[in-house]
Amino acid sequence: MRTPRLLPALLACVTLAAQNAPEQALRATLDRLSGPEKLQGISAAVAQPDGTVVSAAAGLADREAKTPMRPGDRMLAGSVGKMFVSAVILLAIQDGALKLEDPVQRWLGDQPWYSRVPNARDLTLRMLMTHSSGIPEHVLDPKFLAALHADPDKLWKPEELVAFVLDKPPLFPAGGGWSYADTNYILAAMAFEKATGRRYYDDLQRRILKPFALTQTIPSDRRVLPGLIPGYSNPRGPFGLPGRTMKGAESILNPQMEWTGGGVLSIPSDLARWAKMLYEGNVLSEASMKELLTGVDASEGRGGSKGEKYGLAVQMRPSQWGITWGHDGWFPGYLTEVLYYPERKTAIVVQVNTDNQREIGMPLGKLMETISAAVFDKDGAK
Repeated sequence: MRTPRLLPALLACVTLAAQNAPEQALRATLDRLSGPEKLQGISAAVAQPDGTVVSAAAGLADREAKTPMRPGDRMLAGSVGKMFVSAVILLAIQDGALKLEDPVQRWLGDQPWYSRVPNARDLTLRMLMTHSSGIPEHVLDPKFLAALHADPDKLWKPEELVAFVLDKPPLFPAGGGWSYADTNYILAAMAFEKATGRRYYDDLQRRILKPFALTQTIPSDRRVLPGLIPGYSNPRGPFGLPGRTMKGAESILNPQMEWTGGGVLSIPSDLARWAKMLYEGNVLSEASMKELLTGVDASEGRGGSKGEKYGLAVQMRPSQWGITWGHDGWFPGYLTEVLYYPERKTAIVVQVNTDNQREIGMPLGKLMETISAAVFDKDGAK
């Protein structure tokens, strides 16, 4: 799942720290951003142009136990997981197993429910992966949210998730607009599994996590996850959680329900290394990289922002540092943002263990403008 644009100021401050030298400045920046009472936990990492990664953390990982946040504390990464889904599917495309322009019904049309998917006959894999399908978001369906609370231990099948959008009118004709929905990536992964005969999580481990040594990134496929720290959710959020997202070592909601809408927990240093490797062409072929970064207009529609384009699980946005590539993520109680600055060959990742905007402090936007202007005046990159 994906977050609104809540963290640009935090990322700007992290960028300052990275340019000034690394770990000490990064830690000092996070200390300031963790708030006067140091309640919200903030963890960040910067993958620098030479490949070195610096990490720091501030605030509390567990407010009740007063446990300090550490750079190695795992958090649910929300829709940042789509970056992995896209890479796994593109690797399968490189193998010739399927194509971006394949009609989705080629792979899923034999399912008795498929004809009831909005725009079913006109959908392509590319439309799903760019959120231009016109399919609404199943995660926001009140019946889905009620089912989550009624049975937290339920292990959801992909078709059970898709069932919440069946027979609903499309938001727009296939390919004729943009609206963000986890449902798109559920269907895309189902097509991948049908075309390859392999499970998504198996390929994620075999083709991404193991060969690139992303040892702290694992599937979020059960309620008890090793190393996961508690999150703190806004009670007014769509999931209606009371605050702390864990009871003991167990998540209140089973994150398994997210699957390829996100589906991983991780730490900033893993995600920063991943973004740098991915966007510098060390994972995919040149042809696949071109497809990855071919975006559609995402300036309007649910989840979009002014000037944004959306590729294959890549948010492409302008910034004071030049264009950025990456993805943000929300899971109840957690926010993650991954940004790569191609002009600076630098990846920055921030994770916080709250999704409450008041705790994060929106005035940080003005602080971002002031600090970034000072940094770029100083080094001549205006």
